[in-house]
Amino acid sequence: MKLLWSILMLLACSKLGAVTYQPLSVAEDPLIWGLQGNADSSRCVLSGNGLATGFTSTATQLVANDRNGFSDAFVRAGSAMARVGLRASGAEPKGQVAGVALSDSGRYMALLTEDDLLENQGGPNSFFELSVYWIDLQTNTIRLASKTLSGTRATGFRLQVDISGNGRYVVFDSDSDQLVAADSNASIDVFRYDSTTDSVALVSSSAAGVIGNNDSIAASIDDSGDWVVFESEANNLLPAAISPIGQVYAKQLSTGAILRVSQSTAGVAASSASRAHIAGGAGFVVFETDSQLVASDTDSFDDIYRHNLSTRATERVSISIFSGNTPSGDSNNPHVSANGRFVWFDSESTNFTATAPLFARQVYRRDMANSTILQASNGLEAAFRPKTSDDGQEVCFLTTASLQTSDSNQFSDVYRYSAALNVTEHVSIAGSVTASSYSAASSYRAAPSLNASRVLMLTDASELDRDQFIPGDREAQLLEVTPSTGQVTLLAPLDVSASSVGVTPDAQWAVVDLEANSLSINDSNNVLDVYRLNLGTGAYTLLSADSAGIATGIANTVPSRIDGTGNRVVFLSDASNLVASDTNGSRDIFLWQSGTAIRRISLSATGAEANADIVDFEMDQPGNAIAFTSAASNLVAGDTNGVSDIFVRDLSLLSLNRVSLSSSGGQLAHASSDPTISADGRFIAYYQAAAAPNNGFFIYDRTTQSTAAMSIPAGLVVKPSSLRFAPNPRYLSYSGSDANNIEIAYRYDRLAAAPNFELWRTSAPATNRTPRIDDVRLVSNGFQALIDTTEPVAAADNNGRSDVVLARLQPGELSFTGTNLSFFENAGTIDIAIQRLLGSDGFVSTSSTFVPISASAADYTVVQANASWVSGDSGQQVLRLNIVDDGDAEGNETLRVQLTAIEGGAIGAMPGQVTITIVDNDLPLIFANGFE
Repeated sequence: MKLLWSILMLLACSKLGAVTYQPLSVAEDPLIWGLQGNADSSRCVLSGNGLATGFTSTATQLVANDRNGFSDAFVRAGSAMARVGLRASGAEPKGQVAGVALSDSGRYMALLTEDDLLENQGGPNSFFELSVYWIDLQTNTIRLASKTLSGTRATGFRLQVDISGNGRYVVFDSDSDQLVAADSNASIDVFRYDSTTDSVALVSSSAAGVIGNNDSIAASIDDSGDWVVFESEANNLLPAAISPIGQVYAKQLSTGAILRVSQSTAGVAASSASRAHIAGGAGFVVFETDSQLVASDTDSFDDIYRHNLSTRATERVSISIFSGNTPSGDSNNPHVSANGRFVWFDSESTNFTATAPLFARQVYRRDMANSTILQASNGLEAAFRPKTSDDGQEVCFLTTASLQTSDSNQFSDVYRYSAALNVTEHVSIAGSVTASSYSAASSYRAAPSLNASRVLMLTDASELDRDQFIPGDREAQLLEVTPSTGQVTLLAPLDVSASSVGVTPDAQWAVVDLEANSLSINDSNNVLDVYRLNLGTGAYTLLSADSAGIATGIANTVPSRIDGTGNRVVFLSDASNLVASDTNGSRDIFLWQSGTAIRRISLSATGAEANADIVDFEMDQPGNAIAFTSAASNLVAGDTNGVSDIFVRDLSLLSLNRVSLSSSGGQLAHASSDPTISADGRFIAYYQAAAAPNNGFFIYDRTTQSTAAMSIPAGLVVKPSSLRFAPNPRYLSYSGSDANNIEIAYRYDRLAAAPNFELWRTSAPATNRTPRIDDVRLVSNGFQALIDTTEPVAAADNNGRSDVVLARLQPGELSFTGTNLSFFENAGTIDIAIQRLLGSDGFVSTSSTFVPISASAADYTVVQANASWVSGDSGQQVLRLNIVDDGDAEGNETLRVQLTAIEGGAIGAMPGQVTITIVDNDLPLIFANGFE
């Protein structure tokens, strides 16, 4: 496992100079998704000959190089798996696939997708505005089926797609009024595309060609492409007005004839009917309805019926031979073999077969020739939406049940069942086993210990902890990751849905905002509450509780905060029963402190309740200073600006002050918000609206009571809520987007002339999904950062979801270029070179001390004792001395220069000191007698 982790680390991307990036939201065991799908698969179909299974899936490892992050179309034939429906150039689609259909031979396919597969009409549609394509999988010929009269892609919704058995025709429904002439009904209509003539024809019309006066949807087409069945709310498709509406019709395109299918043999219409499917060539249509179309149907359940278009006879399919024909639950989603004999459907009924199923909804087949019923599935969870081959012997269906021991993903999967062989096959599995560390779900809101030796995060992923698999429908689980080893540990029961997490520097305690009823007998309110987690024992303690210990709930707008020792937690709540005399009806800040009762701290200095909500807040590491935003006007005297301000409550000084003030101490005319406070409580950074010249970001120094504007890159639109101090108050982090919608995360250095260092940058938006940065948080002294981003972390990251990345800056090492330097006494000004090696991230500086050895202070003057490097500069800087030529013959003299006070994260390396020898140039005067 450590080898796999090491390989993963080598794959982690490195960009922006020397910054290195380690993905944290990855599976402990990359092979867990080697075979089974790592996300839901759906919408299965079979080719008429039963050899190929088509389906859609959001799984990312069924085939190699699936990196688009969308639901794709796949075809499986035997053990071979292929992703189909690629763009004409062979590139990945840039939109969701929402439906697929296969011809009898499996050569031709109809596809419902957001994307522009022909790459000639402006890229993908907006979300779930779908296009229909006809595709020859053998020649890779792609044709636009949902084309307007002018040949462009029609805009609008298409809900279902089907293809004729011979592969020539595609039927679909659309609310576009541009597909055929004189479409003015403002309704969804059914259309047929002819791939031979490359033309579109209206289906949902009367025999006289009058378009339906209401929605028509969900078309199915026979093998020849001549007969199409569909649902319709229109009442003008037959000569006499139809009542009730909501019927199934069959339309013959060659003659224009149209028949109502959803009726009894005597011609009595169903009250409503849906989900119709037409047999390949025998003239049978199956549909579902809760109407009683035969005398033996005396229940109110949804039933499956079969209608013969030739004889107009209607028969009930979903009958029980064990209970007097009466089923015990709904039956739905019928699909019929080409000759009409075999009808597949799913049902909640438990009495179709002699042995009751393990769970209500299972897949069944009725043989209309002898009234026998076969059960194809018997899992612990539902199976549904069966689709059959022409001979009725093969069926595919969907289920989250594990019908085979290798299926442990708890996602929806596609299975096949052979009635002839009584064999069940798992279809939605990878074509070959491939290690995949990146989940198909998001991970986010990471919180580090000091130096990020332990990181807590939230995840929707199922498989990151190999020892505790999370069911696929769970969200916001709480995990701990150890970056040095890649170990992942689930920290909360599966019924917990967490909203945020914070952790103390020593990783002994965490504060978690979560919704769960299993952690405390006093928590049954089904809303967010704040808990303290002992990371040593795993014990949770409910904090947001009234005096009786009953959970009150917290506001879900701002994460709760924990101090450095774990003994203080502050949180935001609307509850009025956390403390006595809470009558303001506003959202307040409350303090939980170990061993004491809960206190409300959003009060004025005189104890008055705030007359407006507290919007957001932040706490320093000692737990003494809390900065917060409020529009309350009664917290401090003279607050008359009528906008939100930034306040700081100091629990040690028992003070409350407004800090969002002008340079002269006056109140501001515009709202301030999103405060962040340094770990030592001295600095408060915040956002002020309508302060465009400096982008509205300021830092207030509580010691000097002065405010300085932050220098933000021009044109950057910063997310105010992203502003956050590092544990070292010199640095802050934030993120924003530039004019090209590229999101960038920065480290801000308060002491640097060029303060903004780029930590991460997303790629340019190329699809209808824009890469983003969800969070950035500096760690330790500001030389590491946790980043939540949907930008791919590495080449293998193809999930299109948010991942957590640990960025490590490389400020470098500072050292002298040698250990000994010599200069003649008359050299004048000399330079002593200092080099920056092994990194150039951020602004760094150093000062130096000059220690005389045999030289004295009279022998030199210091011209420049400091050196600094801007971010990206890995060159040399110099210290500067002026050597005094004193004219005295005194021999060589030495001094030592040492690097001190290195700032910006760089470290001192060898040689960290240099000895300077001043070579005497004054020879002694010799007299004739030999004496001086």
